[in-house]
This record gives sequence, C-alpha cells and structure tokens, in this order.
Amino acid sequence: MRRLTFTFLLFTAATLTTQAQLTNGDLETWTYAQWSTPPTGSGNSYDEPGSGTNRTTHFLRSLNALNDLGSGLAIPVSCFKTDTAHGGSYAARIRSQQYLSYFIPGFLGTGDINIASQTLNLGRPYTAHPDSFSTWYKYAGVGGDSARFEVIFTLYDALNQVSVPIRYGRADVKTNTSTWTKLKFGIQWDTVAAPDTAIIIAASSGGYNLSNFLSSTGDPGSQLWIDDMTLWSGFVGIDDCLDVHLPELLVYPNPTTDQLYLGLGYCEGTPFNWTIKDIRGAEISNGNSDGLQTMIDVSTLAYGTYIVQLQFAEKTIVRKFIK
Repeated sequence: MRRLTFTFLLFTAATLTTQAQLTNGDLETWTYAQWSTPPTGSGNSYDEPGSGTNRTTHFLRSLNALNDLGSGLAIPVSCFKTDTAHGGSYAARIRSQQYLSYFIPGFLGTGDINIASQTLNLGRPYTAHPDSFSTWYKYAGVGGDSARFEVIFTLYDALNQVSVPIRYGRADVKTNTSTWTKLKFGIQWDTVAAPDTAIIIAASSGGYNLSNFLSSTGDPGSQLWIDDMTLWSGFVGIDDCLDVHLPELLVYPNPTTDQLYLGLGYCEGTPFNWTIKDIRGAEISNGNSDGLQTMIDVSTLAYGTYIVQLQFAEKTIVRKFIK
C-alpha cells in the first residue's frame, strides 16, 4: 500500500513555457491502447482523450493511467469515451469510486500521470488572455456530492523558482441533470500579465485535494458527463455576459497605495455601481461606471484591508483589496 500513498502525495503542478490552445476540447479524438503488459501493470486497454502520446495532442487527460500501478494496486478505470455527446460524436464520462480504503474522484483535465516518477504534472503551455470558460455537462451525483470545474493560469517566477497563480475561475455543480446543460464562468485576474501555463480540472466530486490526493472527499458512483470545453477571450456581449455563472471582477493593483482600477473583463461595456466598505462592512464610498475601466482614488484611506462590491445586471461581485 505504500506505493499508492507515495504516488498520490507527490502530485504536483508542472511549469511549462510555450503557447497552446485548448486542444481537443470537444473530446472528439480518443486513443485506445494497452498501457502495459502483466505483471508490470494491469495490461488493460482503455480509451484516453487525445491522439498518440504527445502532451500537446493529449491536452486533456484522466486518471486512467493509475490502472497501470501494478502489484495489485491498479486503480480501476474512471474516464470513459461515450457517444452520448452534446456536439459531434463523442464526449467524456468520469466516475468517482472507492478503491480499498481510498476515495478516488473522477478527473479530467490538463494532467499527465508519470508512474515512474510518481507525479501528476498538471500544467499545459498557454499564453493567451482568456476571460471565461464554458462547457456542457450532465451530472448524476450520489448523496450530497457535487461536481466542480476549475481553471487556473500561472506565471513562473524565475527569481523564487515557483509558479504563481495570476488568473482563476471555478464553478460547482450541485444539481443533478440528465440533459446537457451549459456552464460558463468568468476568470478572475490579479494582473494584466500573460500566463505561461493553464490548469483545467473537471471532477465528478468537488472535494478533491491535489496536494494530498488521499484526503479527497466525495461519494463513490458520482458521474459527470463533459463535452465542448472552451476558453473565451474578449468582449462577448451583454446577452452572453448575463449567462455567465461566476462573473469576473478585475481589481488591481492589489495591494495598492493611491489608485484602484475596477473592470468587468469580458463584460466590458456593461454599466455597474461600485461600493467600497471597510472590513466590518461599513460603507466608505460609492459611485457608478459606464462599464469601462474605472479608477478610484484611495490615497486617503488608512492602511488595511477593504471590500469592493460591484453590482451590475442583477449580479453582485465582492472582492477584497489591501491599501
């Protein structure tokens, strides 16, 4: 059992530096191959998104390679090609499961499992400026389980030799649905710098823990169908803006000293009202914007943590900033 524990505890994110798009986001391309032969591993054959073994063509991967652990530790296959698709011919179905005393959430995302080094490299090269993420899904959760979609963009800090998250978005699916349903959420950003790496995760159980996979939580049997994953950039119009699950709020620089800039990213051009409050919720100032980038003078504020709230199109977004 030690090897299984060791494998999951060493799951880490990779640092990558070249540009790529969301390859095979429609999940039309799959590879059917036997990943090993007994007694090294299970010797099972299964479908995996992408073509060949190149990381670019295998932009989206599953945890199916854990089936190749061998020595009686082969984790059952958890990602399946299905012809029950939203668009095209194929989609993906991922399933959470219990293996011995361990809970394994169904997973599909930008990851490569390396059995030899016992790591999961999560990153994919990406240097574009996406504003939102969308997908189509169906969900059959068990018990009180919920699914999760998560997008993280990072930039490598050469001085400190660490990848720093600079853009982020997430949405949870808590309601079961047997029909294809659209999900779209904004990607919040803390800087205008371009990322070098994208991390995309879809999980049939949202209680996953990538730094210590053995502590993941959820209900075995929860299933998530996924199709047509897309990253969007630029202004998409008010109708599409109202369809966003988790709108973006651009607040920078953060921390700040004199000026604070507010924006709505892909919803640019949508008028909004803004309010600044102290950490206890007392209102300090407010105003309105035509939806373009807005500058607020905060030079007279005392040093500390504050709350900025934006209201637009019957939506409310709240972020914190530091003076």
